[in-house]
Amino acid sequence: MRSHSIPINYILSITSFSLAFIISLFAQEREEVLKIWENPKPYLEAIQIDIKSRDLSWEGDKKLGNRIQGLAFSINQEILAAESKDWANPSSERIAIIEKWGAFLEPYTKDLLVVAMEEKKTGERSSTQARSILDFAKPTEQFGNDVRDYLNESKPETASLAAYLLYEHRLLTKSDLDILRTIIDATNKPESKSNALMSLSFYGATDGLENAREILRRKPASNEAQKIVTQYSNALDFITMLGPEVHSLLVDLDALILEIDKLQIGESKFGLMTKFQYARDLITGKESMPVRLAKNGSGPLAVKIGDSPQPKIQDDQSRKDTSLERPEKSRSPVDSKSSDAITEKPAPFPWWLIVSSVGILALALAGWLKARKTKTTS
Repeated sequence: MRSHSIPINYILSITSFSLAFIISLFAQEREEVLKIWENPKPYLEAIQIDIKSRDLSWEGDKKLGNRIQGLAFSINQEILAAESKDWANPSSERIAIIEKWGAFLEPYTKDLLVVAMEEKKTGERSSTQARSILDFAKPTEQFGNDVRDYLNESKPETASLAAYLLYEHRLLTKSDLDILRTIIDATNKPESKSNALMSLSFYGATDGLENAREILRRKPASNEAQKIVTQYSNALDFITMLGPEVHSLLVDLDALILEIDKLQIGESKFGLMTKFQYARDLITGKESMPVRLAKNGSGPLAVKIGDSPQPKIQDDQSRKDTSLERPEKSRSPVDSKSSDAITEKPAPFPWWLIVSSVGILALALAGWLKARKTKTTS
């Protein structure tokens, strides 16, 4: 019986082709990012033109979404490329880059808001990407007023998006929260109103306290772990957001934990109890409250609006020491020098390219083997 081994030079040639393909595409992406770093204006103008001559077809939406995503990716890469201790402690170099991009985006944010806040289209690609790139907008008074135009529209979903955008830029005020309360109060569905009030806990508001207490006092309607989590999820989220602020819920939470512990749940019981115990530990202070970090890399965000000053991007002293020059062009757009691997992650390597290349290699080898088999049987 003859052995049909695959020639090593054939394997090497296919592998070389695959690797060259990966390197070529990755180099193209890096080159595109460097071009945007060097001169973002053409990209911003192209986005603005696409918005003003809006093509609402699937292809048009995808084109605009991809264009915005490419710019957002490039901004994120330059922020990550700046030397900084971690995502919670931005360096003056990183702050300079954040401010630089805020200035670049400033003339275009009003048009981006039109796309980002579109009612009934928030799931579309362009709307999603527009909201994403607005995380890098400059937090000016004018920007805040433009966003508040959507907060004042009295449409719950739009108002919610606007409030969150203001929060991300440390512009959300107690007056803004009062507008949300007015919109919630106008809701004629009791359950929706209850959930909405509890959701204000994200901004440190305790409006949903009694609603959360009512949920905790209900008996478990099932002995299945997932259904129990679903039944109490709103109350658990409320506690997670506020921790010690809602200490008065501890009695009801403890009673519920004892009630659930009596249930015959099975192997998933440990994981279930852990969720409720974590909420308890946040109330008692045994667990520290999670730190919120701005998506643009400018550091921590305040949890409770209005009670204490929200952190500025940087203080006056660090502003004096900040150079607005861009980093050296030789720095790789995917090179993130972070000491915190959890909160700050470099851009993911395009593993799909490797998978595709392996597929190419596999198909080529399969073709070669088929050809060899045909040859030997003929």
